[in-house]
Amino acid sequence: DSELFERAVMTLHDSSRQITHLGQVGLPHKMVVLARKSPPLDRKQIQRIMNRRFRISDSFFVPVEAGVDFSKSGRYIPQKKGAPHADWQAGDELFVPLRDFTGKIMGYLSVDTPEDGCRPDLLKIQSVEMLVEAAASRIRELDIQKALQDSEENYRLLVENIKEGIYSTQKGILTSVNNSVCKMFGYSKRELIGTPAWNLAIPEKRESIRKVFFQKAAKREFSPVEVECMRKNGSVFLAEISLSAISKKQQLLGVVSDITARKRMEEELRQSQAKYKALIEQIPAHTYTASIDEASTSLYISPQIENLIGFTPKDFKRNPDLWLKRLHPHDKKRVLAELRHTHATGKPFVSEYRMIHRNGNAIWLRDEAVLISDTKGKPQILQGVMTNITDRKLAEEDRHKSEEKYRLVVENANEAIVVAQKGYLKFVNPKM
Repeated sequence: DSELFERAVMTLHDSSRQITHLGQVGLPHKMVVLARKSPPLDRKQIQRIMNRRFRISDSFFVPVEAGVDFSKSGRYIPQKKGAPHADWQAGDELFVPLRDFTGKIMGYLSVDTPEDGCRPDLLKIQSVEMLVEAAASRIRELDIQKALQDSEENYRLLVENIKEGIYSTQKGILTSVNNSVCKMFGYSKRELIGTPAWNLAIPEKRESIRKVFFQKAAKREFSPVEVECMRKNGSVFLAEISLSAISKKQQLLGVVSDITARKRMEEELRQSQAKYKALIEQIPAHTYTASIDEASTSLYISPQIENLIGFTPKDFKRNPDLWLKRLHPHDKKRVLAELRHTHATGKPFVSEYRMIHRNGNAIWLRDEAVLISDTKGKPQILQGVMTNITDRKLAEEDRHKSEEKYRLVVENANEAIVVAQKGYLKFVNPKM
């Protein structure tokens, strides 16, 4: 202020204390150029300036007799000699901080050559601080405006470059669209803005879509809607549209995504799963998946299980450890040990054992399974196939009984019995 000091320098700095802006009053151009190129205040110098003994109000008056050297700082003003009968001395420095919203110092005002030639008292310093606060307030306001502009620009860039279509409507009329909407539908922004949003749907669905959107807006219920849309060239695609309210004046923000490819993949997956299920359910063996736990808890059971042990997939769903409960008591210990071995080593599970049928009879099963792992190699489930081998086991048992009966007859016969092959004795009974 010309009524207080003849010369002043105001500087703003960044986080490294480097000067970013410099303003001055009463300094020659050459001195301003040198000030802009000067290095920032170092930490030790700042600590010396902000010594408690120099503080007056929120400012710091550093008298020349304190011996602090400011000559290398951009905030330094080469000073005139003090007036003969005044107490302001050449080398005196008054620093008034500029603070941001958090109270952190963002710059300084330094002044020289007071009009009255006197070192500042509290009243004069507070007058300067009022001017500095007005300047700091304006700087903070400009910072906010710039931050807002940057935020709006970042938002604009995000919206314009995002893959999904973004649009806004006022009472159902398009008020803005991003580049992706234009690319998706084949129209320019000028062609789209000002038209009803539901006109992007195929003609026969436009009225129903209009009603759906207005109903959702009225209820403030904005779950996604799948809509058949039409491009400018007449081609049709399936889109998913989500809405959200941005004001109480029927302003809506919408996101539209082309889900044609996703729906095609979902349908192909559904058909593939249906074919796989039909194949699994038509083969004579029973297929299953089970958890990797002690009880081999059932996750999926094919319908053929009912033909094996009399229980349905629903029975297993209600009682996931039904398999463990129906294991034959004489086989349970061995089978569970084989199962633990598979879990521990990752080797295939192959076992023949008995289960108790729903009718109470014991049946023989051959169970073959492998561990299915995720992409990281961690086992997730056990997938296997069971077949009924009861007939084979009964035949083996009958053959064993027959062989045992024949052996007893031969070994207890009164006559000598000899079996030879190619001149070599293969068997002789005890009578021999």
